[in-house]
Amino acid sequence: MILLELSIHGSGSTSLVDGLASPRVISTHIPYSLFPDRMTEGSSPCRFVYLCRDPKDVVVSKWHFSNKVVRPEELPPLTLDEAFESFCQGVSHEGPFWGTGKLAWSHRRRCCS
Repeated sequence: MILLELSIHGSGSTSLVDGLASPRVISTHIPYSLFPDRMTEGSSPCRFVYLCRDPKDVVVSKWHFSNKVVRPEELPPLTLDEAFESFCQGVSHEGPFWGTGKLAWSHRRRCCS
């Protein structure tokens, strides 16, 4: 299994994915809404497994990630209260937590209809 975001080259190439044997198992944080229609329409052979984490775990994980990976060193660390407020306002790299989960839930029967 590969993480899609790490396999996309600077030019946007997904050639690494194209070279994998079928069936492919790919992990990603990309919201369902950003996948092309050819992957999400009912006749597509693609299947999605959506994992939804406990919101409390997501807040703490994003807080650590923000402070250790993406926050510039010249800025003070993000407090847990700030991380919580951002989460509640829907600020996230992947989009609002509830919005992405709700969208995935609405497509749960796509492969079976």
